[in-house]
Amino acid sequence: MPTYQEIKTTADERWQRLTAGERPWIRVGTAMCGHAAGAYEVIDALKAELEKRDINAVIDEVGCLGICYAEPLVDILKPSGSRLFFHNLTPEDVPEIIESYLVEDTVPETKVLGYMGDDPIDGVGDMNDIAGINRQLRIALRNAGNIAPNDIYQYISQG
Repeated sequence: MPTYQEIKTTADERWQRLTAGERPWIRVGTAMCGHAAGAYEVIDALKAELEKRDINAVIDEVGCLGICYAEPLVDILKPSGSRLFFHNLTPEDVPEIIESYLVEDTVPETKVLGYMGDDPIDGVGDMNDIAGINRQLRIALRNAGNIAPNDIYQYISQG
């Protein structure tokens, strides 16, 4: 049986591949608010569009960031960049977002909410300045909306 340190090393390596690897990482909020707003239909549309365009990306279901009014909330982390968030997505929005952001490498003109990360994205506001997030001090739920609750390695890596 592996030791905790071996498991932690594996978890950290997997996290590094997610955050700085070669594939985009797409997170979709699927807590009750996201589920009720149509997150699973958006996931289906994302999978279909990525397959159609032969784009190899990771899609994870994550919890709520605490801005339920913006659900379905989707963010895309391109390799070694910042997360770009899209709000109130519908399946019909997905092709434009994939085309613009992942194919053409430009920020879409629709439904952009903000970015989160160390590298600002031109023309996009910081998510930490948004009402509903700017006053949060997340302790117990600091990883909600950031990690996939069904991936123990993400839990272990991020504590």
